Amino acid sequence: VPFGRERTLSDSDLQTVDRSIDDVEFNFDRDMGAELRSTDLGGAGMFRYYLGIYNAEDKNAGNNTLGVGDFGYLYFARFEVLPMGTFEDTPVDFARTTPKLSFGIAYAFVQSDITSPYAVQSAGAAQPSMGRPAKVDYNTHNFTADFLFKASGFSALGAFHYRKLADMPEDIFGRDGIGLVLQLHYLFSKDVPLAIAANASTVRGLGDDTNIQERSE
Repeated sequence: VPFGRERTLSDSDLQTVDRSIDDVEFNFDRDMGAELRSTDLGGAGMFRYYLGIYNAEDKNAGNNTLGVGDFGYLYFARFEVLPMGTFEDTPVDFARTTPKLSFGIAYAFVQSDITSPYAVQSAGAAQPSMGRPAKVDYNTHNFTADFLFKASGFSALGAFHYRKLADMPEDIFGRDGIGLVLQLHYLFSKDVPLAIAANASTVRGLGDDTNIQERSE
């Protein structure tokens, strides 16, 4: 699901071996659905959009998950602005380009129940081991804003994440929270592949009723 910028990067294009803790906490993984997109809206080389509806079952969905419990959906929209024209969306400036900038925002509403991995992600709910689970909704509002800047070997990637649960039972605490991530990288030259990099990210809870594990790296 092309919700957050970091999640859409291929494993081979990451700046470091691991994805950030923000990406693990707030982004969505593989899912089945339908999507409408344009990577060059109007042919101006400055705008992109993505609209999608997914089945909110996360990866590895099958006969044991589809249609079990509340068959909800994941609705999302993403819009990007590239004021300096299109460029390769990798976090390292191997081409040592002229200044390039991409800014994106996205919103997703997720309808899930206790059988969905998204319920574990957003509410820490555990799927019962026996019998058909009770129909309990874990509906969440998700927002992200991110950017990628590249110029002459320097690159910076940053993101903000926000999640707020709705329609939760009174005796269950959700994983309401925010996250911040910043990655900086400088490639000294094309001929000598030597670089210096720094990454920082943090996950923080929102409100008194959150059970999110606050952490930084």
